[in-house]
Amino acid sequence: SRLIRDCLPLHYPLYLWLTRVSLFKQHFADTSCFLSKSHFAGTCFLSERHFADARFFIMFRHKVYCALRKPASQRLLALQRETDVACSFCSTAASNSTSKPPPSSSSSSSPTTSSSSSSSSSPFATEPSVPKFEPDNGRIAFQHHSTSELLLALSLLELCRFRPLVEVGARVCDWAAEACKEAEEGNKGSRMSAATLVASPLLWAVRHTTFKHFNGGETLEECLKKSEALAKYNVQTIVDHGVEEATGSNAWNINADQKIQILRDASKALGKRCAFMPLKLTALLSPSLLERLTSAWVQEDGSLTFPASSSELLAGLSDDDSKLLQEALARLDRICEEASEQGVPLLLDAEQSTRQPAVHLLANALQRKFNRGGRCIVYDTFQMYLEASPKRLEGALAAAKTGDYAFAVKLVRGAYVEQERAAKCLQSSKAATDVAYDAAAARLLQAVRDPFDARVALLLATHNRTSLELAVARMNDLKLPSNHGRIHFAQILGMVDNLTNSLGAASYNATK
Repeated sequence: SRLIRDCLPLHYPLYLWLTRVSLFKQHFADTSCFLSKSHFAGTCFLSERHFADARFFIMFRHKVYCALRKPASQRLLALQRETDVACSFCSTAASNSTSKPPPSSSSSSSPTTSSSSSSSSSPFATEPSVPKFEPDNGRIAFQHHSTSELLLALSLLELCRFRPLVEVGARVCDWAAEACKEAEEGNKGSRMSAATLVASPLLWAVRHTTFKHFNGGETLEECLKKSEALAKYNVQTIVDHGVEEATGSNAWNINADQKIQILRDASKALGKRCAFMPLKLTALLSPSLLERLTSAWVQEDGSLTFPASSSELLAGLSDDDSKLLQEALARLDRICEEASEQGVPLLLDAEQSTRQPAVHLLANALQRKFNRGGRCIVYDTFQMYLEASPKRLEGALAAAKTGDYAFAVKLVRGAYVEQERAAKCLQSSKAATDVAYDAAAARLLQAVRDPFDARVALLLATHNRTSLELAVARMNDLKLPSNHGRIHFAQILGMVDNLTNSLGAASYNATK
């Protein structure tokens, strides 16, 4: 939010307006160069559109002042002429910066480019074709955002700083959603009707603010617009259709059919912009089966032995569990086959620690079948806040090397920390989790580089800036290209957009 606030195009003229110009006093004696080219030359406007927004704001203020202070009209006309001169100056500078390269210089006055001081003096000086990863450079991170989008993001992020407000807001939204749902189902008593009158406008406001910021849309058609906006930053899309835990074969089959259809529709609509699609296993098979499978394969020290075949995975299970697992594998095979045909890799979502080892086992079985021939269709997820994850990660790498298939992994810190504390399976501290995550990222990047190691594809899913900077530095040390086909980065939509957009602008494989 700090970076967005600093980059708002209205910030600079608004500051001048409040500090140097009064609507009710003639304070123009010291503003003879106000809006002259020297002022605009030092202003960090993100684009010509933002400059136009700022100029419109200033001209509107001029008109208001003219209406309030008739004697100052001549001075304001002169001020408008200076604005026109400044606009002409900026447009000329922009055309010059794009038509000819700037002269070389031994030092740079801009942190984002090595061009001469003459190019850095222009508010529209062009950036290098492939800029470095610089998340503090707002001209890169938000260059395609409109002023209204920046203001909305700033407002929401500032409000989200207050935890009690977020918690109360979540409860109110749950109540409003339930009230509207009951009204749609026909339970319309007088009390319910009154509640709906409050709930409907509330949900409308949420849908056009918070939901709009953190979600791609309610339909695939709405997600297309968000995907096009992300593509301007060279950021690809992870199409995540929210499906949670389900019970019963009928519900699992319906969810599988829906996932297959979404794969087809998303691939057709988005093409190569559709980078990944998450897959939640508890929506496709019995959650209790995952827990029993975990108990059967996890050792006393928390380590996990990976079977060499699906038949070996079935060994030791009861007849009922064996049947459930075979049906689940058949269901997953259908989805993976469609994903392979559409060229959209699947990300197996992480689960709680009582189920996560079973997720690793199923991912292992699917990777043996689909991650061959240079393709990575199935990605496992490793949560590095679990104390056992480093050993299990090495075991999965060894199994992939032995089985001669590609090990694709999404690396996260973890999302169930409140639930896992009671299980006493977490790292000793947040700092220990950070160390484990960064060590795993370095290990996997090395495996991507080493042709004699297991074949690895890596998705670094983190909002931690330090981890991203370490990963980028490690890629540079290993001489791995920024757009390496088996290295991706991911962040949640609406969060740390400056990190994602800067990665995409620097030609890294960034995703939202």
